Amino acid sequence: PPDFKIVVHEYRVDKDPLGNASKTRYRLEATVDSAVFPCVWASFSEISNVVNICKSSYKNTHLSSSFPTFPARCFDLRVNQFGEEFLQERKANLESFFRNLTGFPRICERAELLRFLNVPVGGPASL
Repeated sequence: PPDFKIVVHEYRVDKDPLGNASKTRYRLEATVDSAVFPCVWASFSEISNVVNICKSSYKNTHLSSSFPTFPARCFDLRVNQFGEEFLQERKANLESFFRNLTGFPRICERAELLRFLNVPVGGPASL
């Protein structure tokens, strides 16, 4: 199988028109063997959505129970979700998740994930 990696390089907090923090985006970069693809900025929700689409494709297979667990959402109103400590921890959790995900069987063939990461659809074999 190809050497498929997804790296979370950094994050940024987007502001609303009044200058208040509104959404955090993570800069993701995919590499397949030695090919590096253009980075994509995505929110936690956008990443979660594409992961759920990929996970659903394994439903009713022997692999469904071993699909990597996506980091939990934070619903605690006492937690500052735009604070440095929270964002560093979430970035680390996403990095760990992606390390597990890229080792999952045939994940590098999922068109939804490849399109999301700016990797040519057809998979790494088409490179």
